[in-house]
Amino acid sequence: MDAQILSDIASEHTIPVLLSNHISQTGGWDTCGKNAVWDSSGKVVVSSNGKEKSLVLCTISDNPITGSVKNITNN
Repeated sequence: MDAQILSDIASEHTIPVLLSNHISQTGGWDTCGKNAVWDSSGKVVVSSNGKEKSLVLCTISDNPITGSVKNITNN
C-alpha cells in the first residue's frame, strides 16, 4: 500500500523517491525493512527484503538509476 503511494509520488512529480526503514522495533512502532528506490516513472529500481540486515545502494544520474543490495552479516 505505502509502496504504491511512493510510486505514485515519483511518477506524478517525475522525481526519484527513496525509502529507508528500520528492521527492528523503534519508538514502539513495528517496522518492516524493505528499503527501496523508485525511478521518476514510478518503477521500483531496487528493494531489500523484509527484516534482513542490508544496505541498499543506488546511483542517481541522468538515466537509468542503478542499485544493489548488500547483505550485512554480524561478525
